[in-house]
Amino acid sequence: MVRFRAPTTLNVMIGVAGHIDHGKTELVKMLTGCDTDRLKEEKERGMSIELGYAPCRLAAGRVGIVDVPGHERFVRKMVAGATGIDIALLVVAADDGIMPQTREHLDIVELLGVRHLLVALNKIDLVTPERMEEARRGILYFLASTAYAGASLTPVSAMTGEGLDTLRGRLAEAVEKVERRKTGGVFRLPIDRIFSSPGHGTVVTGIAVSGSVKTGDFVEIQPGGKKARVRAVQVYLSDSAEGTAGQCVALNLGGIHPDELERGFVAAEPGRFGCHAEFTAHLRASRFLEKPLPNSARVRFHAGTSETPGRVRLLDRDELKSGEEAFAQLGLDRPVCAFLRDPFILRLESPAATLAGGVILECRPPRYKRKNESVRLRLEERRHALDSNPGLVLSRLEENPFACPAEEDLAQATGLQLEEVKQALEELEADRKIIRSKSQSILSRRAFAQACGRMDGMLLELHQRDPRRFGFTTVEIGQEVPEARPVLELILENLVNEKRVIHSGTIYRSAQAPGVDPRFMRLAGRVEEILNRERFQTSSPRELSETVKQPLPAVEAALRFLVETGRIVRLAESVYLHEEHVRWAREELVAAIRRDGPLATHLFKNLIHSSRKYAIPLLDYFDETGVTRREGGFRHLGDQGEKAPAGGDSPRTNR
Repeated sequence: MVRFRAPTTLNVMIGVAGHIDHGKTELVKMLTGCDTDRLKEEKERGMSIELGYAPCRLAAGRVGIVDVPGHERFVRKMVAGATGIDIALLVVAADDGIMPQTREHLDIVELLGVRHLLVALNKIDLVTPERMEEARRGILYFLASTAYAGASLTPVSAMTGEGLDTLRGRLAEAVEKVERRKTGGVFRLPIDRIFSSPGHGTVVTGIAVSGSVKTGDFVEIQPGGKKARVRAVQVYLSDSAEGTAGQCVALNLGGIHPDELERGFVAAEPGRFGCHAEFTAHLRASRFLEKPLPNSARVRFHAGTSETPGRVRLLDRDELKSGEEAFAQLGLDRPVCAFLRDPFILRLESPAATLAGGVILECRPPRYKRKNESVRLRLEERRHALDSNPGLVLSRLEENPFACPAEEDLAQATGLQLEEVKQALEELEADRKIIRSKSQSILSRRAFAQACGRMDGMLLELHQRDPRRFGFTTVEIGQEVPEARPVLELILENLVNEKRVIHSGTIYRSAQAPGVDPRFMRLAGRVEEILNRERFQTSSPRELSETVKQPLPAVEAALRFLVETGRIVRLAESVYLHEEHVRWAREELVAAIRRDGPLATHLFKNLIHSSRKYAIPLLDYFDETGVTRREGGFRHLGDQGEKAPAGGDSPRTNR
């Protein structure tokens, strides 16, 4: 890497586009002093074959210029260069005027979403004033139907220098107006060029699309995942402390050989990006599209510096006509390292033509149904969410209404730095678009409302499936909606507060569930009355069935209802005690241990005036609930027993 001292560098990239032989490279040389045709073949043939990068000093500082090939055979390389630009400089020769690659280059620039364009009407030294005026009017007429109808046009001569000061001033004005590319996000550099520098080793170059990189950092090469150490960083041939998004960056990499790299690979922060072969995207067809793009058409996908064949599946129509927009899913023949927000171009290989441009909305998405309005609305929201970091984070939170990802998970999914995620969450919380639970779970308010609605409906379904059940436990509800388990208690608590769900004991019942059969309620009341009266010598379910003269299944259903509502405690398969007596036994046990120390197991049956049949299951229950702790043949107080209040009147203490 040749070393020069760097002036102030702005993260702004100017792309010079236009038809072959319209003088782009000569104009760049006059603006920058750099000859971007570095290859022997380019010198011999007199045309650009590869992308050429050069620094350009303007009033505000130094910016980058990328000179793209003008020949139709190298449009794929032009796309690679245009992907990272902020301002387009369209060069048109005054003697030729608008030519085929002028149209295609402008089309690509527009499809990639480049907002700022200037026109240089070159070679004015070769034409008469009349011809120059004719060419000027032709260009303005051509631009009138595009997004660049108000673009400035500057007559220049790359040979004599006429008009260059004016062009330089207009470029400076454009640089001042353009929104600076954000340097946040995670570092990612689509690799354009790979070579070995004597005494330094492997060097890769390209335009960084996000984040920043410093000497000593490690990068991960995708595809493959191999890691390499950054030995040095240069920005436009000058040593730099760091390279950032929007700059042409050269990295001297250690631990990797040039033969292991290819154009289209990506150098990125380790562990943050992978390669994908399926994407959801928003498309806009070329205004010069001659025939509609049909559903399931074969295309070539250009993103960053990569190019791969694939197929486009239109989601909301059967064909895409000139200038139309649509949502689509892309299936590529091989995975590429592309990510959310990335612009791309779709081209037809034969005959060569630009079909559409777009932006990636999702990586590895589910396969959506075509012509589904809910899918279209969701993707429309997703498209607009990508405009800001808070929107991107919120969109991720709303993908699954039951999800409650951690901040680190959100950073991984959005390609943002953790600090950027935290700042986005603060903004969303201030706008009351998210909520945080007591456990700091993060949820979208809208998604949470949807989750509550789904849970309420699912609970009503459970009642319809099993009308004899009064309600259902959290375990049973969680089995029905496994994905809701992380936030299930939060959802149920909210539904109870809104009086959409009734909470009784350990069960939940939909407020919309039909009323319980009065005959069943009378049976449950009769069973509860008997168990209350029998204290610690209770009947088995079969004995209860004989007593109340009702079928055993009906009595078992009544017992289950009483257990679920917390009025009866089930200690063993056929052992049920009334909750009032269980509470009394707990108070007596805790008081005895506090007074006399650890209690021998065989003495507990005397304490409650019962037999081992009931005493042992009851002690086991107290062990399970933390009231007591068993050590050998004695019971000590457990955590819950230690917390129990010291005494107190019990409704059943007179025994």
